[in-house]
Formats: sequence, structure tokens, C-alpha cells
Amino acid sequence: MLLGLKTELKLNNSERTQLLKHCGVSRHAWNWELGLTKQILDHNRVNPTEKIKFPSAIDLHKWLVALVKPEVDENDLCLGGEIPSGKPTRGSRKPKKATS
Repeated sequence: MLLGLKTELKLNNSERTQLLKHCGVSRHAWNWELGLTKQILDHNRVNPTEKIKFPSAIDLHKWLVALVKPEVDENDLCLGGEIPSGKPTRGSRKPKKATS
């Protein structure tokens, strides 16, 4: 006999917002991969001699990250690892003065 348990999450507004954001991102990734899979299947059906292999999960992850995240322009960073706003990057502190 199988038993099922129901659980209810009691979320505040910020937790509810975060949960909905995560669901939206997950749905976007699923729909993007589903569309890519359909395109590969359609291509392979039309061109049986030039079949395309399905990409691995690692390849799909790399492509999705490249699609979603904006690229950092190398010209935006100054020499020495400083951000143009003048704020130092992490780990670039001024040396402490030696006390005598």
C-alpha cells in the first residue's frame, strides 16, 4: 500500500518571491532545451545523412550560461584589476604601516 503525505510551505513575501523566481528560471531552462531538442529531431528527420548528435548535459549548461549571462568586456577593466568606478577589487588592500 502506498501512502502519500501532503506538506504545506508557509512562506513570507520574500521567500515566496525567491521561490517564484527559481521556478521561472527552471521553466526557462526546460523550454530552451526542449526547443533545441525539437530542432535537432526535425533536422535529423529532414537530413538523414547529416544527423546532428544530441549535446551532453555539460554542453547544454555551458550554452545556457553563455546565453543568459552578459559578457564582460575586457576594455571595461583597467590594468591592475581595478574597476573603472575606482573601487578596488577583492583582496587588493593597502598595506598596513609598520609600527615602531
